[in-house]
Amino acid sequence: MALMFYLLDKDMEIKRIIETYKSAIWTERYYERGDFELYIPATVEIIADLNFDSSGSTQYIVRADDTTKCAMIESVKISTDADNGNFITVSGHTLDALAFRRVVTSQTTYTGSAAKIIERLITKSIVSPDAVNRAIANFSFKNSIEDSDRALTAQYCGENVGEAVEAISKTIHTGYRVNFDIDNKTMEFEIYEGADRSLYQQDNPPVIFSNDFNNLLTSNYTVSVENWRNNALVIGEGQGTNRVRVEFGEDNAGIERREVYVNEQESSTNGGEITKGAYMQVLYDRGYQACAENRPLRETEADVAPNYGFKLGVDYFLGDIVSVENEYGVKITPRVVETIEAQDDNGYSIIPTFAID
Repeated sequence: MALMFYLLDKDMEIKRIIETYKSAIWTERYYERGDFELYIPATVEIIADLNFDSSGSTQYIVRADDTTKCAMIESVKISTDADNGNFITVSGHTLDALAFRRVVTSQTTYTGSAAKIIERLITKSIVSPDAVNRAIANFSFKNSIEDSDRALTAQYCGENVGEAVEAISKTIHTGYRVNFDIDNKTMEFEIYEGADRSLYQQDNPPVIFSNDFNNLLTSNYTVSVENWRNNALVIGEGQGTNRVRVEFGEDNAGIERREVYVNEQESSTNGGEITKGAYMQVLYDRGYQACAENRPLRETEADVAPNYGFKLGVDYFLGDIVSVENEYGVKITPRVVETIEAQDDNGYSIIPTFAID
């Protein structure tokens, strides 16, 4: 497989095909925004097509093999070298990073499923905000998961929307992405959940990476509780000793109690507009979220055979749960939380990162 790309101008029109480069790296993440980097021989023509300056006009890179995958060019670096040649490094983030261009502009309290809170954050900041200049044309929202049973209460004011979405996604184990439609020039923000393709289910063909299957070339397996937190002290509005205090995970005790302090002083009842009970729930859920963001880590990074056994985008996808077994008999059913696809002089490679939810 050889990666090929389209360069799109600010109007999302194709300017050129990019198929000659020294190296290409395309990274996608389940819980976080993705990124890319192209290392291209410099020519006058491609520099003219990139036309990247301080004006801030966004241009795009689209995968030719899957045009739903689109990224924004955010950096262009031209390097000259008399011995090794001149090159251009083009890099940026995938379209899901658009959420990081927005902040919550006024105090807002949401109660509902985590997916609904994400929907409201994206809708109020990008899809149909009160201030028309905040809207992004041809941008829509899609929810592809069933709402979770657990309702959350969250309050925001000034937070970065992308960071808020990331935190919620990690709490409920859902991914997010922005799908691009190159024909209609539209973008669709989607909340989604990967499929279970592990050995211990019967709904989907299982995907197994192991030495026995000759498709696990290298692997690093890490288990860590260093950053695990299971008790959160959340401090809200007020002054000094009169500040509102809520504790999450108070039953955890002794040596296994792992505390984190969460400062929510910027949150408030807004002068009584929010009831005390609702406000206490905001703080409690913030503690729940803080502990969910700091779970024990079980992670495997692996270099897998790209053309042997199971193919990314065909047999398994970002966000799927698979089975991984190394030569020492360590067996886990992790989620694919990151995929790095690379093309260079050595050919095409895939490095997925697996993590236990």
